[in-house]
Amino acid sequence: MRRLTGWRTGPAILGALAVLVVLCEPAGAQSGGDLDLVDGFEVGIEVSVTLDPTDFDPLTITDTEVSRMRTQLMSDLLVVQMVDQGAARMLAEASSDLRNARDELDQHTEELEALEATLGVAAIEGYIGDSEAEATNIFGLIADSYGIFASETATQLVARRSEALRAVLDATSGLEQAKQRHRIATARKQQAERSIEVHGARRDQFDELVEAHEQAGERADAAAAALSDEVELQSVANAIIVNAEIESEVDRLIADARADGLVIAGGGYRTIAAQVALRLLHCGGSVPLDVEAPTPEAPPDEHAAYAAAVDVHRHRVIYEVPAGACSPPTATPGNSEHQLGLAIDFTD
Repeated sequence: MRRLTGWRTGPAILGALAVLVVLCEPAGAQSGGDLDLVDGFEVGIEVSVTLDPTDFDPLTITDTEVSRMRTQLMSDLLVVQMVDQGAARMLAEASSDLRNARDELDQHTEELEALEATLGVAAIEGYIGDSEAEATNIFGLIADSYGIFASETATQLVARRSEALRAVLDATSGLEQAKQRHRIATARKQQAERSIEVHGARRDQFDELVEAHEQAGERADAAAAALSDEVELQSVANAIIVNAEIESEVDRLIADARADGLVIAGGGYRTIAAQVALRLLHCGGSVPLDVEAPTPEAPPDEHAAYAAAVDVHRHRVIYEVPAGACSPPTATPGNSEHQLGLAIDFTD
């Protein structure tokens, strides 16, 4: 069974705080990333997903690296969720502002139209009668139907029309600003949704790679377990077989080295047969060099004597030659930490 370490939340919290800083900065204050524009206004920063599953090799990755990738993936998820929630709130507020701006414009437009209709009729009647008083009376007669105070004079109604016209212009400007805010909020929401879609695809790919890694690890562990009945063995990065007691430390060592740009491999556990083979290779060879091998036509006693000399030579090389006299130094069978899975010969 592979033992993956738990998810850490520290990087996720830091990433979320960084996004909050970005979202709270005024337009033009963001740094890093490309800014999309809507009608010349900055929309925001496209949220990127930092995990790259192409760096994931199921056959060589360590459990520590899988855990670190999972932590980064969760951090990315928290970031895109917070950005999406912020964009959703911004869009809801912009939609509300847009509705209010339209209602306000409709209200002022209706009031202006009523005043202009009243003034239009009253101006005609006043012109015909050529009398301020008559025009005012006409205003009073028409005003009730438009909800305007009948007591107002022509001059007051003209002033009210000017005020209503300014209110319409201000409301029109406010509506355009509300539309702009709504376009920006819509664009930010769309960006957040694209980021969530990208993150989802990356997460699915990551889950598939983790499953492949775990299956490869189980096969490697089963192969390691079949090598020895004396010690519990586990595979690290599905390649280096070590004692189960040091599995997590070696796993973390390889992951930390890889994070620093150093790719290391190596040989861990050895069977007795493998240790014997290395002693013969490093400490003197399989046959004595100072004894000439008999020819095939030589008498049987010569072959027997040579076989006996080979046995003596092999025993001396395997069990008697000091480890330091071998090149490279190699312990005798039964005295190597490799046979306990507690030693590793690293290569880069």
